[in-house]
Amino acid sequence: MADIIAGVFFLAEDAFPVGDYVEVGSLKGTVESISVRSLKLRHQRGAVHNLPFGQIKSLTNQTRDWSLMRLEFRVAPDTDVSLFKRLVKGISKELQADPDMGPSFIEPLKSQGIRNVEDGAMTIGIKYITRLGQQFVIRREAYSRIIAAFQEHGIQLVGSGVAVKVEGRDSPTSVIAGAAAAAAQEP
Repeated sequence: MADIIAGVFFLAEDAFPVGDYVEVGSLKGTVESISVRSLKLRHQRGAVHNLPFGQIKSLTNQTRDWSLMRLEFRVAPDTDVSLFKRLVKGISKELQADPDMGPSFIEPLKSQGIRNVEDGAMTIGIKYITRLGQQFVIRREAYSRIIAAFQEHGIQLVGSGVAVKVEGRDSPTSVIAGAAAAAAQEP
């Protein structure tokens, strides 16, 4: 009975129509069907989850009305931020002019400037808002175009690992061997 009562409230509030992508606890998927008693979610890998309404404590609808996307890029600290902004603005205009993607934008790609500086990298953010379900298509194309523009203009992406740089005339192999020998002789 609790499932039916909760179901009536979920249905009356129009919390998630069929086709929306939702998260319920650790489960997520596209709403495939709704009954008075339960919700059926299809995970992107194909599994189907049947969720009785009485067991749903909270639900996050990822595709309701619009979607905000944030992209982050770790770049070299000497990156020209004004060049970065110009490139993003140009790519945004291209995407908005595209007959397939343009109508999906609510707000265009916009550089948010430097978010963080650490570990030998600057993190620069970009955001945009799209209509239902279009954020992933635009994200794929935006990444592709941004990375191509970076390569064309010499902007280096920086990984988050540790890099060891050996300078001098000695080859890295002999330096490593010497360091290992010295470490082995320490008490």
